[in-house]
Amino acid sequence: MSGPKRSSAARLRSVLVGTAPARAGLVVAAVGIGIVACYVAIDLFGLPSTHPPGTTVLLVGFWVIPALAGIVCGWHRLGFLAALGSGITPILVLYALQLLVQPDGDLPAFVFALMLGGQSVPFAVGGFVLGATAALLLE
Repeated sequence: MSGPKRSSAARLRSVLVGTAPARAGLVVAAVGIGIVACYVAIDLFGLPSTHPPGTTVLLVGFWVIPALAGIVCGWHRLGFLAALGSGITPILVLYALQLLVQPDGDLPAFVFALMLGGQSVPFAVGGFVLGATAALLLE
């Protein structure tokens, strides 16, 4: 005989709020490491960042990695804030890298980082919705 069933509200709350904050932090940190790895790959291989294959690497960094992190956050009940953090992390990493390369004038660098990295937030949130929906339906 199985244990007592949790209510739908409790199940939904566990997905939205999260049940493992330490693992959630690790996922967000992994996104940051993935973004840095994309930039290292572009620099290491001398790829152009304005046309393929460099843009493909950037799309992986700003779309695929946050989307996968969002799916992980939803599937493993790490919480919506972890997924949102996974989407915001590319913006912060890009901003920090720009400050290292061009430390003069941080407002234009932040605007550029927000413009390019802002695409990662919807992908992370969309991934979270997919992962959370699958986790709730397959429970």
